[in-house]
Parts: sequence; C-alpha cells; structure tokens
Amino acid sequence: MTDLSTTIAGVKFPSCFMNAAGALCVTRDELVALGKSCAGAIVTKSMTIESRQGNPEPRYYGFPGGSINSMGLPNLGYKAYAELIPELKTFGKPVIASVAGLCEDGL
Repeated sequence: MTDLSTTIAGVKFPSCFMNAAGALCVTRDELVALGKSCAGAIVTKSMTIESRQGNPEPRYYGFPGGSINSMGLPNLGYKAYAELIPELKTFGKPVIASVAGLCEDGL
C-alpha cells in the first residue's frame, strides 16, 4: 500500500487528502464520520461566533458540470465545535477549525 501521509508545519497527517470546509462537516455526526474515514484530517464547517441557520432554501443546486450554492454559512457556532474537539481528537488525526467572520472589524 502506498503511504499518503505527510507533515505540514510539524503536524503529521495520516493522509494528504481531507475534506474542505463546507458540505457534510456541519453536525457532530458528519464530523464523526470524517473521523472514521480515511481522510487525513477533520476540517469543520466554517464557524461563526453565533450559530447560523444560513440562507433560506433552495440554496444549493448540483448539475453535471458542478454546482452553485449560496449556503449563508449555516453552522453550530464556535462554542459547539469547541465542545466536539476532544471527541474528534480520539480519531488520531488533526482537527482543523475553519473560522469565518461576518464583518471587517471582527465584531
């Protein structure tokens, strides 16, 4: 079997492939599924200070050439993701928090 592990900035990743922050990394169940997968890390949904429902549906359209979306950053809020980190770390791979701001001054 080919070794796909890599080290970035001193952090060891068991595989160089991982999810991008976005779809299927919002909920605890989705993040645990990533932990159980062959992904080299668990990347969270981009999180904001407060939880967000996101834009009203429909907000995603997939087609043979790709997709268009306007999700509106639906997420659980940073505190909910922070509480999940100890459980996610039990999978033995890096946990990467994607953080999003909603205004230029950060407030």
